[in-house]
Amino acid sequence: MREVLDIPVGDLMSAPAVTVRPETSIDELTRLMAEHDYNAFPVTSETGALQGYAWGVTRKQAMIAREAAQAESSLPRSPAPAR
Repeated sequence: MREVLDIPVGDLMSAPAVTVRPETSIDELTRLMAEHDYNAFPVTSETGALQGYAWGVTRKQAMIAREAAQAESSLPRSPAPAR
């Protein structure tokens, strides 16, 4: 039996890679995590260049982020100071 440490990464990776863009919403990220059963995604630019990784977002964290964004958007906006 082959040892786990001897298995090449290429034998374990998914292809083609499922990636996200920097502007991907938390809702979309959590949907992709559930759809693909992944817990991390490479974040790529328009040209496909790796920019980083998005991982560890749980549905609870997404809910908290959504509620915070909704609370912030409902705050009254103060007018810009006169110059």
